[in-house]
Amino acid sequence: MVCSLCGQCCQCFSIPIFTGKKAAEPAKKPSHATIWVAKEFPPWQAFVLNTLQRLYRENGSALPDNSVIAATLKGEKSLGKYMKKIMPFVALLKASTAALILTSMRRLHYLLL
Repeated sequence: MVCSLCGQCCQCFSIPIFTGKKAAEPAKKPSHATIWVAKEFPPWQAFVLNTLQRLYRENGSALPDNSVIAATLKGEKSLGKYMKKIMPFVALLKASTAALILTSMRRLHYLLL
C-alpha cells in the first residue's frame, strides 16, 4: 500500500520499503604492500642537498634561516619548475636533521651515564 502523503511507503516512512540492495560490505584490510626504493635522489633534490651541505659548512655547522636558503636557491634556473616543492623539502630535511641530532644527543647522554 502506498502512502497518499509521501507516495513511497506506508504510514509516512514508519515501515521501510525493501529496495533489494544489500548493505555495503566492510572494506578488507590490506594484506600486501609494494615498497619502491630509489638508488639516488632526483637531480633537483640532489642539488638542494648539496647546497644545504655547503650552507651548513659556511654557517658554522648550522643551517641558516629559510629566507637565506630560499634566496640562494631562487637564482638557480634548473630548479624553475620545482620551486613549489623546494621549501617543503627543505623543511622536511631541517625537521629530520633536528630529530636525528636529538636522538644522537640522547644516546650519547645514555652512554656517558
